[in-house]
Amino acid sequence: TKQTTIRTNKNVWLYTRVSSIGQSDNFSLPIQKKESYKFAYENGYIITRKFGGTYESASSDMSRKEFSRLLSEVKLAKKKPFAILIYKANRFSRTGGSAIKLLNELIYIHKVHLIEVMSGLSSCSERDELNFMKSLLKAREENLDRLEITMPAIKAFLESGNRIGFCPRGYVH
Repeated sequence: TKQTTIRTNKNVWLYTRVSSIGQSDNFSLPIQKKESYKFAYENGYIITRKFGGTYESASSDMSRKEFSRLLSEVKLAKKKPFAILIYKANRFSRTGGSAIKLLNELIYIHKVHLIEVMSGLSSCSERDELNFMKSLLKAREENLDRLEITMPAIKAFLESGNRIGFCPRGYVH
């Protein structure tokens, strides 16, 4: 007979973030935190560590200090959490393939899952893991769509003589 494993580890970690400093004033971080605590309570999880809570762009995973700290702590932890709670998959990453690689490393090397608070989607079963990967790819696609819209406008802004930032000493705009 097939033996089933009963999950006894109810400890989870929480990761929250927004993409820019402007978004940190729009109540997104408190909402992510509140909903995550509510989700944990309703599902019998205990949040033992918190990461993020700041603005970090997800265009590159390892350039984010809190995200890097989260991954380092997972690797170093003697008692690993069952999962990492994230509000939505795109809060974890928007890098697509790189995010899937990180997800696989978390699951298969460190035995730590991801759980999306908004939908309840987790990486605990093969089907849900596949759906999580699709969510991460969709987040990457959303980023590319945004670039296709914003880059022509930025280019036109610069071509019309405008500059971003300060000019070097001795020069004028």
